[in-house]
Amino acid sequence: QLTRLQKMEDPNKFWRIAVFLITNSNTFYIIALNHVFPLWNRTIPLRSVIKLRRAVKRLATAWRGDYVYKIVEIPKEDGSLRPLSVPSPAWRIFLHLLYGFLYLYVDKQNLIPANQHGFNYKKGTLTAWKYILSEVIHSPNIYEVDLRGFLPNLSLIEVTSLLEGINLPSKVITLI
Repeated sequence: QLTRLQKMEDPNKFWRIAVFLITNSNTFYIIALNHVFPLWNRTIPLRSVIKLRRAVKRLATAWRGDYVYKIVEIPKEDGSLRPLSVPSPAWRIFLHLLYGFLYLYVDKQNLIPANQHGFNYKKGTLTAWKYILSEVIHSPNIYEVDLRGFLPNLSLIEVTSLLEGINLPSKVITLI
């Protein structure tokens, strides 16, 4: 199925098959379950795995952006608490499934920059360090940039238009 998807030119057909696989494929579900909960076969009873599969299937058929999460308070250095949204196990599995197909789609269209190492299956921390060190050794100047407060200033409209520009279905854009 993945080979078929990699060769597919029509984005609508790609996402139709991807949604079908996210919703119905037990193989992809087990791969995502194994990624989210590496020791699931030792720690989660079979009844809970089946129940979790049903929850993931419900999420995959609904395709809404109102996911289930709980708020956990994390202490900050100044003694105050910072809220953190923790997605439910079913949402974590579903988002891993969605991310896999989204990555495949974006990679197929060569939209991943060569110097991007995060969220890239082909690269990681070691390749990032190798790249940084090779660039720093030969650079006359090094600049440090602080991105504090960057995400709150990110325009949702601009992100949506960028995602529409790469022909993502509105269902996927809504989730993102």
